[in-house]
Amino acid sequence: MTAHRPANWTGPWGPGVTAYEATTSVVALHIAHALLNGKSNEVRTWARELAAELKREGIDLRTEIGHNLLRIALDTPSDEPPF
Repeated sequence: MTAHRPANWTGPWGPGVTAYEATTSVVALHIAHALLNGKSNEVRTWARELAAELKREGIDLRTEIGHNLLRIALDTPSDEPPF
């Protein structure tokens, strides 16, 4: 069952956000969660290796992963100061 959406609904990322931007945002968030909350060392290693492999392919998510780590760890939006 699909919820009714307004005709001008642009998706969860808002207007003007490309599929590439949305995808990298989601991937960076999942990597950050795996680094902080990984159930095992293997999960954390996988997350680090995935980030490194993406960087080798020209998709450097380190800044966005860092913002997500800060936001998750401090439970605040990453663009706000942590105090």
